[in-house]
Amino acid sequence: MANLMYFIVFFATTLLDQTLGFSVALNKNFAVWGESLDIILNIGTINTVVTLYRPDGTTAGTCLAPSSGVSGGCSPGLTQDIAGGTTTYSIASVSRATDQGEWASSHGSDTGSKNITVHTIPTVTESNSLSSLTLSSDSSTSNTQSLTITVTCAYPAVSLNLFYVVSVVYMEDICSPGFIRDRFFKLLQPTGGGNEVNAPSSTSTCTSTGNTGCSDTNATSYTCDITPQYEATLSAGTTYYIKAAVKLDGLSIGVDITINGTDITVQESSTVNPNTKTNSNNSGDNKTKIAIGVTGGCVGGIALIGGGVFFMKNRKKKKAGQESSAAGRE
Repeated sequence: MANLMYFIVFFATTLLDQTLGFSVALNKNFAVWGESLDIILNIGTINTVVTLYRPDGTTAGTCLAPSSGVSGGCSPGLTQDIAGGTTTYSIASVSRATDQGEWASSHGSDTGSKNITVHTIPTVTESNSLSSLTLSSDSSTSNTQSLTITVTCAYPAVSLNLFYVVSVVYMEDICSPGFIRDRFFKLLQPTGGGNEVNAPSSTSTCTSTGNTGCSDTNATSYTCDITPQYEATLSAGTTYYIKAAVKLDGLSIGVDITINGTDITVQESSTVNPNTKTNSNNSGDNKTKIAIGVTGGCVGGIALIGGGVFFMKNRKKKKAGQESSAAGRE
């Protein structure tokens, strides 16, 4: 009976090993045209010949059966880690003509496969924008104005994920004396480095403009029109930028652009911001105020646009009758 049980377990283990196959992986998230790539066969125990086949069915290479824990030798491009149970095929420069499609491999009667799409990573530029755009929180009102970006030389087809990014802008201190303002404070461009807010209601349409200027003959350039729409997660009185993340055939590739040329705001529901609160200490001429939800003002000699919590310290009066900079803002 014990011998029968041992035979059943041995047979089942052997059958599973032969029918379930082994995994095939890449050393990168995706293959990129003209870049290097490793195809890794995760075989496990290597005890016989390993063969790898290209998408067109030709043999990419073979590794002979190992002997005493040492690889029996492989064709150029193939390497083996007997202890780790892997066989790796290295491609110096990926080509869509020879490398795109399903790669197949065998280890005796065991098999593995991997379908590879060769991507061409595009460049993205802002091609047309508005200086400012105001969105209405009224659900019956939709924005019809669009921003435009150019996606140059991409494969496969392009689509966009859209986000709002809080605008952070540092401006010259208009509250400081002219001598200091003119010499020590500089206007810095918006960074768009704030928190991201998903923009599922906003839309984008990417239209192919052809292959002109692309080294990859299969790549295509696109003009993408983006129409921002109001999101309930946006705050009135805060300035945003639209951010577009490029996807190729639905795959995120880590390429995006923030359109800094267009300030996007949400229309205030009233002239008074109900979220604005102040807490003051009235001892002396030096006051420290904490403002929540402020969209502009002098903050320690620097004006900050975009909302948040700011600490504002007034300067001492230098002569009688001179109003403090903070008093002028109250």
